[in-house]
Amino acid sequence: MNSLPDAELLVRVRAKPEVDPEIVRALVPDAPNVAIVDTAQNFLEQLAGCDLLVCHFSTTAEQALQMGKPVLLWGSTRRYCQFPALREAPASGRRAAVYAVDTANRLPQMLAAIRDQHHGRPLSEQETARYRNRPEDPDLRGLATRLLSGT
Repeated sequence: MNSLPDAELLVRVRAKPEVDPEIVRALVPDAPNVAIVDTAQNFLEQLAGCDLLVCHFSTTAEQALQMGKPVLLWGSTRRYCQFPALREAPASGRRAAVYAVDTANRLPQMLAAIRDQHHGRPLSEQETARYRNRPEDPDLRGLATRLLSGT
């Protein structure tokens, strides 16, 4: 975040069996543009105020895409990638709804390029179409019926 002084990183830490919030807090750098935010506020309200969601594998990525927010998939290991993602930095005329980086040294360039291509320019319906729920999509019961019938 030192290389992106005009950006702000909000880290939302939620206590879970596999995540110790105190360890996460200790690892978050002390920088003027980095803040740990409280989970008392509704997640969707916090997400609505953000330009980008950075996560590894989470339903939060789906929520962001439903809201028309771009997603950066980031994890320090090369585990499963939740969505097909653009792995090159976006440029004029070439942007995506989902991005991914594999190494920490690529994060600053990717974040700066995403900011440059997306700030003030929300994702279009075309960019998010493959990720959005449509009225004709089956609900859970319909999906189960479709899967069981093989159609």
